[in-house]
Amino acid sequence: MSENIKTIMEGLGDNEFVLPVGYKDKDGVVHRTVTLTPMTGETEEAIADPKVRDNGGKVITALLESVIEKIGTLPRVTKDIIRDLTTIDRDFLLIKNRQVSLGDNISYIDNCPHCRAKNEIHVNLANIEPKYLENEEDRELTFDLPIGYKDASGTVHKKITITLPTGRVQERVAQMVRANPAQATTTMLQLITLKLGTLDFINPDVFKKMTKKDRDFISSKLSELEVGVKFDTEVMCSECGSEFVTSIPLQSLLGE
Repeated sequence: MSENIKTIMEGLGDNEFVLPVGYKDKDGVVHRTVTLTPMTGETEEAIADPKVRDNGGKVITALLESVIEKIGTLPRVTKDIIRDLTTIDRDFLLIKNRQVSLGDNISYIDNCPHCRAKNEIHVNLANIEPKYLENEEDRELTFDLPIGYKDASGTVHKKITITLPTGRVQERVAQMVRANPAQATTTMLQLITLKLGTLDFINPDVFKKMTKKDRDFISSKLSELEVGVKFDTEVMCSECGSEFVTSIPLQSLLGE
């Protein structure tokens, strides 16, 4: 953790936290702190609204819009700002909201993938340590694809620049994930790509025709950042004794 992050943490107030990435405003100022208020009945109604309920990304936006009191020195927090937060920060805020609103301890049921037995999982959210983005340059990642995209003229484009996914991307792909995960990946890759070689326009067809090796490589570059929080934890099945990885479900983080 950098000295800058440590200094910010020393000045935190009640229910105030340091975002792993932070919100960059139109003037290029990065706001790293956020203040939360506990969930209320209005929050519960907002996230239960049928218009958002079938889209996990929109549920998270509705939740955060209800509980975020302040971000940095921004005069007000709008829905557009919340949608422009990175998914890394949004995941972090899900955990912090659950702690502020309902406490550190969370329990849920998950099935062992080996014997299918139901296991009651207990997690102390206070033990989930976030990792912070240390270099602002890492908001955008530039690297060469292993194979590259070949356009109609035969030119191969390897150098790609991507940005961190945001709530807007999350909302766009949320419904696709259930129906067609591969299509969701195509859309996500297109939305986070800022530049690919010398292409003037990057449409979804570019990523449809891109090799799986290149598509997986892009996803791996995002994972290599190791910024934010992880919902996954390794547990031992109470029935067969096998170890498996479980992930905290969104419903549990919402207090449902």
